[in-house]
Amino acid sequence: DSGPGTLSGPNPCTTDASGNCSIELNSTTAGVVGLSAHATVSVAGLTLVRNTDGTGSNSGPATKTFVDARISVTPGQATNEVRNAHDFTAHVQVNNGTGWVDAPDGTSVSFTVSAPGTVTPSSCTTTSGACTVSVNSQTAAVVTVNASTTVTVGGLSLTRATGDNLPGDGSNATKTFVDARISITPGQATNEVRNAHDFTA
Repeated sequence: DSGPGTLSGPNPCTTDASGNCSIELNSTTAGVVGLSAHATVSVAGLTLVRNTDGTGSNSGPATKTFVDARISVTPGQATNEVRNAHDFTAHVQVNNGTGWVDAPDGTSVSFTVSAPGTVTPSSCTTTSGACTVSVNSQTAAVVTVNASTTVTVGGLSLTRATGDNLPGDGSNATKTFVDARISITPGQATNEVRNAHDFTA
């Protein structure tokens, strides 16, 4: 009747000996779905039409709520000098079927980074759907930053992570740490006065 979703299976379906038949409803997006059933049946030579409209002894229509959650990390890419920490912020949102809102305050988000990077702290709790950690590296490298969360939406426990390829979830972030170095040779040398000597940087 309303909302997102598609039906699969025979429609109309044919009842079994117990008077039952089933159809499957699914949705790729969050929302509240209204679903009605309609039957035409012959009883003692009479054709009766019945609907799940709440009239007589008929039930009302069914309601199905599809819920969702999503997580992202910003910035998606960044470059820093080694030993200079950089902040990454995770943002978690939930949809109970009526639209996207920030996850409840206190939602826990866990972070992992690829070697040789480090993350401090390894987890944080959200305020207005977001929380921030610091990523650093002592050596030059490209570090991958992953964030994940498990959040309750409509009584269901949903796990979401960056880079999981689920619609709505962001990609993993990348952090490039760069470095440079300088040296001079020879480190020590002795010459007679008025005899120049070359040093190479």
